[in-house]
Amino acid sequence: AENNFSVHQLAQEMRISRTQLYLLLKKITDLTPTDFIIKVKLDYAKTLLKDPSFSISEIAYKLGYSNANYFSKQFKDFFGITPSHYRKAK
Repeated sequence: AENNFSVHQLAQEMRISRTQLYLLLKKITDLTPTDFIIKVKLDYAKTLLKDPSFSISEIAYKLGYSNANYFSKQFKDFFGITPSHYRKAK
């Protein structure tokens, strides 16, 4: 997995400018490009959380977070629930 995927790289991959990317993503998803990249990572985290063989720290590091607490905070900010509560609910 690409842990440090940036807005610049996403714009290059889509062959549009960063400004065009911002306008397009904001229109389609109502997210900024940075938030869109974070949401994609966190959506993948939901999949990984269904596998109990991965600890939450392992999932955080797998997604490129160097701090599991920051991962948990972003997850809760996006989904309104902590990764551990999400895991228990599934």
